[in-house]
Amino acid sequence: MSMNKSETEVFLSIPDIQKRYSISRASVYNLINKQAFPSPIKVLPGLSRFKLSDIEQWENKVWGK
Repeated sequence: MSMNKSETEVFLSIPDIQKRYSISRASVYNLINKQAFPSPIKVLPGLSRFKLSDIEQWENKVWGK
């Protein structure tokens, strides 16, 4: 899917993910390691973020939203 000029990708940090699902940092990484959660992407060296669109796709797949 291509993005319009008016659409901008939103990125979430680990603390954002923790708040969204009420889980610990370790739980986030455990899910990623089990390939049960979308992997973050490198935005800059030493800085990774989760694409909100990936998270929403995962939610739809897992919870049928």
